Amino acid sequence: MTEPGNGRADAVRLALVEQRVETVEDEMKELREIVCGMNGKLTAILVSIATAAVLLAINLVVTGFGR
Repeated sequence: MTEPGNGRADAVRLALVEQRVETVEDEMKELREIVCGMNGKLTAILVSIATAAVLLAINLVVTGFGR
């Protein structure tokens, strides 16, 4: 099976490659935006878990010394 572009002029083959590169670049930009959004959410989750862990440790220390 021949690859798309085989048997075509070099300019046509180059145009096809450039079109595919542009498509990949657009998809990478979209993926970058999605990942950046996820990073913010994951950072917020990490901060809330760390806060909960600190509050739990404080609670255990206070109740442990209260007995």
